[in-house]
Parts: sequence; structure tokens; C-alpha cells
Amino acid sequence: MKRITNKLFNAAVTVMLAAAVFIVTPTCFGFHYQPEVPKSLRK
Repeated sequence: MKRITNKLFNAAVTVMLAAAVFIVTPTCFGFHYQPEVPKSLRK
């Protein structure tokens, strides 16, 4: 049971890190240049 929980925890951490990178990276690049992004995606 611990093994399954550990795998789920590792997967959750990996997904959270990937999501953080996915969210932060465009924000950082956004300061340097404004790519053509639909207004619905821009926050």
C-alpha cells in the first residue's frame, strides 16, 4: 500500500512541478516579448 501511495505522491509532485513550469515560463518570456496569443488565453 505504501508503494502505491508513494507512486501517486511522486506523480502528483511531478505534475505540480510541470504545471508550475508551464505557467511561470510563458510569464517570464512575456516580459521580453509579446507573442501572438489569443486574448482568451492571456490573463
